[in-house]
Amino acid sequence: MKLSMPEAVILAGGLGTRLKSEVADRPKPLAWVGGRYFLSHILSQLADAGVKRVVIAAGHMGQHIQQAFEADYAGMEIIYSFEEKLLGTGGALRKAIASVRTDELFVLNGDSFCETDFAAMMAQHHSKKNKGTMVVYEIDHAARFGRLKIKDDAILDFEEKPASGDFINAGVYVLNRDLVMDIRADGVVSLERDVFPSWAQQGLLGAFVTNGRFVDIGLPETLQNARRLMAEDLVPSFMEAAGLIQLNPEAQKMLASREIHEINRWKLTVGVIVRDKQGNILLERRQDCGLWGLLGGRMDFGESIEQTAAREVKEEAGLDIRVERLVGIYSDPKNRILSYPNGDVVQPLTIVVEASITGGLLQKSEESLDLRFFPPDQLPAEVISAAQDCLRHCLQCKASFLH
Repeated sequence: MKLSMPEAVILAGGLGTRLKSEVADRPKPLAWVGGRYFLSHILSQLADAGVKRVVIAAGHMGQHIQQAFEADYAGMEIIYSFEEKLLGTGGALRKAIASVRTDELFVLNGDSFCETDFAAMMAQHHSKKNKGTMVVYEIDHAARFGRLKIKDDAILDFEEKPASGDFINAGVYVLNRDLVMDIRADGVVSLERDVFPSWAQQGLLGAFVTNGRFVDIGLPETLQNARRLMAEDLVPSFMEAAGLIQLNPEAQKMLASREIHEINRWKLTVGVIVRDKQGNILLERRQDCGLWGLLGGRMDFGESIEQTAAREVKEEAGLDIRVERLVGIYSDPKNRILSYPNGDVVQPLTIVVEASITGGLLQKSEESLDLRFFPPDQLPAEVISAAQDCLRHCLQCKASFLH
């Protein structure tokens, strides 16, 4: 018989003080990692496990989380428990329990991700008759996390500074409701410092070992590591012109053979990949336009990359967006050009960025052809030499999103 999954609470209320250099404009669970918000990875994990309802315990800039995810995610109901003042992880969980309807609940940190078999963890939790079960992860290097003293799948104590081969708290738990209700309901309470050590000493916590991937984003360097580890989760691909023509002969009309001297200007443009909250590319994909939408937005004089992207997407697709990262550079091969309805024949060099949605409703958008794609550090010498300095200047000025 398939195990029924309890509801979940995600603790997403931290100030993120050490991460302000990276995500000053938002709470850290909304850091952009692997083509979507970091919190999206956690929510997808829960949805895949069969969870139907999630409470997000939000604090610092929590309204941004509510605006990003609203009331549902992949079929799960999302509701919010807001801190009016700082409560700590234990206090936030104690407040959020009022919105939980199941006798057991998953609890996850909003600034770490650990691949976990939730069904197996629940089975062990029941078989051991634990009040609480913590996912633990074996580290292979010294870390800033506290070390766990474990024996026979039980957590006996919490100690300082682990060494290689020690287990750490992976930030994923299943807890009985009555155990959470015992947490003090007033003032600031830390699960890690005030609650878990006491529960361990009382023999209330079991340990569930995972060998899955573990990342946290608490520091700038660990956020960058998370981006590297999750970079391949959602990678856009680009098609050669010859392949497009085979896919749809209509593409030939936009790639008519012309002499190079007919090109009247090169054009620096901005292409935008817009992703929804689950990381899916949102703009429609037409058969004659390759694999993604809204390429070749005009870059007006004096505009930044972000301004161009926001204006073009609003004009063409009706969406409000926020630029999250630079993807790379799009360009035509030497003798392939684009023609525009006004008669311009141009050889474009397009800065491709990835963006998240902040509002608006999707409308029909224009699209251009995907020809070639180069990562930022692999721009070939053959692309238009006159644009090189301008392009590099644009990219250097926008280092804030070169993740």
